[in-house]
Amino acid sequence: MNRKYDSFVVPRVKLMRKSGVKTLEKLLETINDEGINGFCKIWNYRHPKRVEILENLANKFLQIKKELNALSDLKALNEWGKQSKADDYPKFSVKGIGFVTYQYLRLMCGADTTKPDVHLKSAVKEGTGNKLPEAEVVQVVEQSAKRMNVKARQLDYALWRYYSKRAD
Repeated sequence: MNRKYDSFVVPRVKLMRKSGVKTLEKLLETINDEGINGFCKIWNYRHPKRVEILENLANKFLQIKKELNALSDLKALNEWGKQSKADDYPKFSVKGIGFVTYQYLRLMCGADTTKPDVHLKSAVKEGTGNKLPEAEVVQVVEQSAKRMNVKARQLDYALWRYYSKRAD
């Protein structure tokens, strides 16, 4: 959430791999065994509130896995990603997860959608002449992708890449 992917996220993914955490259950077990502050050390991230959000998110995804009667975490997340909609955000209700992060999670779990970050909002504002709410940014990009006969996630990436380079 609001961190640079290559310099922040990737190193923490590598730390998780080294720690042996490979399932949602193991993640929750590790947080429980180590405590919030102990997990901060494993994760190399001194932000206890983010560990609490991660714990809540893991619990939510385990609930979804159970509801979908999925055999693996990956299958559950992928199925959820494909079934979920932007309009489902209010009932997702994980404290600390805003709409933009919810959209990012959907993208990472297989949804053909977009994440309305600062760069996509700039692209839509430039294209429409209006600053739109995040949910409308998603609609505009998804509808534009459909008209262009490309995946929304591909258009998302192309716009993000172009506008992020302009911001540098």
